[in-house]
Amino acid sequence: MYYRISLDLRFALLYKTVTGHVAINPDQTGLVAADNRTRANHRHKFRAIGASSTGLRYSFAVRTVSDWNQLSVVVVEQETPSAFKAQLARSAPIACCMP
Repeated sequence: MYYRISLDLRFALLYKTVTGHVAINPDQTGLVAADNRTRANHRHKFRAIGASSTGLRYSFAVRTVSDWNQLSVVVVEQETPSAFKAQLARSAPIACCMP
């Protein structure tokens, strides 16, 4: 339960960052857009970041990107943060990569 709440909060922050609802530039987070020529679920996918150290492994970007990339286009392409959160709550739980 706690992990799902934490995951939803991380998704909400990444959504707001991607859509410009917060004053964080996605380039400042270390996130790199995924190649759109691949079979992407949505246009806001990011390249997975490898982590060799414990500090990096538990960083926001590393913990969030792999789960974010699994979200459906219906969830990610919402117009407002509240619509995103509502659609995320209705979506099926994803197979999380990290506990």
